[in-house]
Amino acid sequence: MTDDPVALARFRREAEVVRQISHPHIVRTLAVLETPADGYALIQEWVRGPTLEVRILDEGPMPPVEVVGIGQIFTPWAWSCTTPWRAAFRGKTGPS
Repeated sequence: MTDDPVALARFRREAEVVRQISHPHIVRTLAVLETPADGYALIQEWVRGPTLEVRILDEGPMPPVEVVGIGQIFTPWAWSCTTPWRAAFRGKTGPS
């Protein structure tokens, strides 16, 4: 990625955006590091509990009502994002 200036600029922009997000259902990004040896890294909070993959393997597919419930948690948040944030997630910085 460090050889591609467009990808690097997008990573930096998106990393700064996600660092500003605070929501109880989203893992927080605590820092963005640039290291000479490894390039870039996002430092995120540690969340206890199984991964979604483990949960599905242990319990089987989620019932549709549970999936809809998760969607209802995230939908208002997604629509409340300001236009510049939505543009940053799409990799755009100006009008379409």
